[in-house]
Amino acid sequence: MKKNGFTLIELLAVIVIVGLLVVLVSSKVKPAVNDSNFSVNLASANNLVNALEEYYFQAKLNGGFTGCNYNFSNNSNSCSGFSFSGSKPTGGVLSLSADGVISGNIIFDEQYEFTVSNNKVIE
Repeated sequence: MKKNGFTLIELLAVIVIVGLLVVLVSSKVKPAVNDSNFSVNLASANNLVNALEEYYFQAKLNGGFTGCNYNFSNNSNSCSGFSFSGSKPTGGVLSLSADGVISGNIIFDEQYEFTVSNNKVIE
């Protein structure tokens, strides 16, 4: 008599092998994805600081700049006319003093937090 199809043992063996492959591959891919997300958010943090520096110089040219704050947690911005491109932080506060010093912290996706001190992003 001719058999058609696979036996239960053969199907279980294939499922176990595929499961092991998924576990092995995902354990190698996840750190690479995390590193990539970190790099993207670090670049966004640096772009944000650079945009604030540019905003400071423009505001100084217009005269009368006294400093401002951008609170990303509640989306309040006292930096009138300030905008930037890139990923928007989900939390944190940046302060721009009257003499152009940027300080504070930036949080992306509730997972990556960067400190900004003297216009430098610290990982």
